[in-house]
Amino acid sequence: MADKPSLLFISHLHPPQDNPLESIGGMQEVSQQLLHHLKVSGTFQVHEWVNHAAWKHIGWSTAGYLAKSLQRVPALIKQYNIDLIVCGSMVTAAISPVLRALGVKVPIIAINHGQDVTLPVGPYQWWVPNVFGALTRVISVSEATSLQSIARGLDPSKADVLPNGIKLDFARRMPSQKEAKSILSEVHSIDPEKPLLLTVGRLVERKGHVWFLQQVLSQVKTPVHYVMIGEGPQQSEIEHAMESLKTSSQHQVSILGRQDEEVVHTHYAASDLFIMPNISVDGDMEGFGIVLLEANAVGCPAVATYIEGIRDVIDDGVNGVAIKERDAETFAQSIDRLLSDPKALIRLRSSSKQRAETFEWQVLVGRYEQCFLSTLKS
Repeated sequence: MADKPSLLFISHLHPPQDNPLESIGGMQEVSQQLLHHLKVSGTFQVHEWVNHAAWKHIGWSTAGYLAKSLQRVPALIKQYNIDLIVCGSMVTAAISPVLRALGVKVPIIAINHGQDVTLPVGPYQWWVPNVFGALTRVISVSEATSLQSIARGLDPSKADVLPNGIKLDFARRMPSQKEAKSILSEVHSIDPEKPLLLTVGRLVERKGHVWFLQQVLSQVKTPVHYVMIGEGPQQSEIEHAMESLKTSSQHQVSILGRQDEEVVHTHYAASDLFIMPNISVDGDMEGFGIVLLEANAVGCPAVATYIEGIRDVIDDGVNGVAIKERDAETFAQSIDRLLSDPKALIRLRSSSKQRAETFEWQVLVGRYEQCFLSTLKS
C-alpha cells in the first residue's frame, strides 16, 4: 500500500451532470458530499465510478450500471492499484458477492441509509445476506438502520454507525427570518403575519403528510401557514386532506412541489417550526433526516416523530421536540406551546444551530476516513 492509500468510490445514483437537482434525495446528497469531501481532504487518492441518472429511468440505468461494474471495477482496481472500495449504498454494494467470485480481494465498505436495506422486494431481500457476507465493513447512517442490517444477517462485528453530514455554507448567507418571510410573501404567497410550519421531503406515506393534516393540524389552535415542499405518489391523497381542512380550519396549507435549493433554504430561514410527522411503513424506513438538520442550521427547530433514523437527529429540548409516533394530541399541543412562547422558541433557535454544526461535513469526513483507515489496518 502506498503512503496515500487509493480508494475507489462507486455509487449507482448521482443526478445527471447537466441537471444537478434531478434525483436528489438524502441518499444521493450524502453520496455526492462524501465523495466531494474525500477528494478535498486528500487523505486518500480518490477514484470514482458513479452512475449519473435521472429518476425516470433509474431502474434500467441502475441495472446497466451494475452489469458494467462487474468488468469496470476489477479493471479500475488493477489500473489504480486500489486499496479500498467504498459503495455509496447497499444497492451499489449488491454486486459485492459477484466481485468476490471474480477474485476481487480488496476490502469493500458499504454505506447504508435505511430503505436500501429494508426495500420490500423478495429477490433483493434474499440477496441482502449474501451482500453482507461479502462486505468487509458496513457503515449505517443511524442506529435504526444498523439494527435493520443486523436483523438481515450482518455480522455485528462488521457494523459501524456514522451519521450523515450536511452542508452549512448556505445557512451563513441566509436572510433573517423576517426578511425571508417578506421574500416568500411576494413569490410564494406566504402570509408573513402567520407562523410558518414547513415540511420538506417526498410525498410518500412514511413522511406522514396525510396523518398530520387529518389528525394534528386540525387540533392546532394557533392559525398557521403550513407549507409542504416535495413531490411524490401521495399528492392526490394530500390534496384531498387539504380540501377537507378548508371548510373547518383557520389554517392555510400549500404544496409547492419540487423547488431548487435556494427556495428550500429560504423557506427554512422563514419558518417558525420544521415539521417531521413520520409514521412507520413496512419496508420503507426513515434512515436519518438530513432536512431536519438543514432546518436547524438556520435556527428553525423541529417537531418530529421519534422513530427510526430520526432518533439519531432529534434531541428533545435541544433542536426541537420529539413526539411519540401517532400521538396527534401531543404533537398539536407542542406546536401551540412553542408558538405561544417566544422566549422558548428563541432558545431553541440558538441551540438548534449549535446542534446542526456538529453534523457539518467538514467535521464528519474525518470520522469516515478514520473508519476507512482502520479497515485497511485490520
